[in-house]
Amino acid sequence: TAPADGGYNCHGWVFAEGRGWVRGEDVPAILEDHRYQKTERPEPGDLALYCSGGVVTHSGIVRGVADDGSALVESKWGVLGRYIHRAGQH
Repeated sequence: TAPADGGYNCHGWVFAEGRGWVRGEDVPAILEDHRYQKTERPEPGDLALYCSGGVVTHSGIVRGVADDGSALVESKWGVLGRYIHRAGQH
């Protein structure tokens, strides 16, 4: 959905409108400050967060939900572009 750009990462796109890089370890504080809540049924506009070992490693925005309930996520892939993908593919 956008070309490669090393000026921001996935978290920077989700939480700072692409104005720079945001560290994964800063994401929990952002979530708490803005009172985000976990959901079991994603809807367009929800955040998609990927964690490993308690650290947020990737983030995106839900753009749609397939008939089987799986989310379609738009996210920034490192210094690469932004893509729409199934939640399990990134």
